[in-house]
Amino acid sequence: VLSYQDISTGKLVAQRNTGLGNCNQMCQNPWNAVVCTGHNSGIVEMWSPGVKTFLVKMKCHMGPITGMAIDLLGRNMVTAGSDNVIKVWDLRTFKETNHYKVWEQVQDIKISQLATVGVAFPSNVQFFKGLLAHKKVQNPYMVHKTPGRKVRNISFCPWEDVVGIGFGNGFESIIIPGVGEPNIDFTLPNPLETTKQRTERPIKMLLDKLDPSTIMIDPNTVGVVMEAPKKQGDTFKRLVERQKRHEHKYASALPKAEKEDEDWDSEFDKDSDPEVGEMDKEKAAKKKKKKVKIKSIGKQKVNRNWAVLQKVKKDLYEQAEAKAAAIKEEKEKDRELDMDGMDRFFKSKRKADRARKKGQNM
Repeated sequence: VLSYQDISTGKLVAQRNTGLGNCNQMCQNPWNAVVCTGHNSGIVEMWSPGVKTFLVKMKCHMGPITGMAIDLLGRNMVTAGSDNVIKVWDLRTFKETNHYKVWEQVQDIKISQLATVGVAFPSNVQFFKGLLAHKKVQNPYMVHKTPGRKVRNISFCPWEDVVGIGFGNGFESIIIPGVGEPNIDFTLPNPLETTKQRTERPIKMLLDKLDPSTIMIDPNTVGVVMEAPKKQGDTFKRLVERQKRHEHKYASALPKAEKEDEDWDSEFDKDSDPEVGEMDKEKAAKKKKKKVKIKSIGKQKVNRNWAVLQKVKKDLYEQAEAKAAAIKEEKEKDRELDMDGMDRFFKSKRKADRARKKGQNM
């Protein structure tokens, strides 16, 4: 069971049943805050508190998931399984880009801020640069051996070139050059913060807190109005839409002509010259004739389209009725044939019974 709890209020936000048994691995996508769970069946599921079912379900390995990590940009995911295979996945297409066969079972996988992948084996820890690229990496960037101690997990220190290694009976920190981001992002908790900044950090975190329903695969879709999918209708629906377009086209031309007439009338009132007034009246008369012509053309086209629609509708109804009558006639013929066949069957059966009785009497 996967549970989401609000750490500021202590309330249970959501609880989801994965239905796949024990969860061996779990990590969070830093880009969209979606939680990924790895199970014994080799399946990776992605969850959001606002959705009751999984967002994505991927079959990654043939055995249990032993390691899983996602980079800071949320574009790539690295998984490892008990089948001794490391796979690199593109989370934009949810397809495999590379895979590597290893000779030991992977204990843990982590990705640094600069996309250096750390893979923990029982006897050593290997670091790879360029593992998330589409080209295959032949050799590791660095290898740290741990003779006599079994590695359990590893972790990269943010903003530093330090890696922590956890064993069954202790801890060790090593330096791996070039794995930490040198430029500090002050939108995140500041590692060099003062005492005052440390006390104000919880207030800032509460102000920046988002609603759990905003957690989704693509966070860029929050607040965006999605367009309805366009569906192709039948012939009758397309003709109706065409008629509406024609009506809108010619109806939109009428208000424009009426507005021009009003402008001309206002100019007639202002003009004092009778000759200018007569010229304006002639222009106004021409405009009115044009408006009447546009209106009549629009009505003619609408009426013609309506006649076409009625004809198409009538043809569709006639075709449907003819098809229904043909189907009914075929069913009646089949029923008559079935009745004839049953009659022949029973007649032959009665004859056989009579013949059998005669044979017994003799």
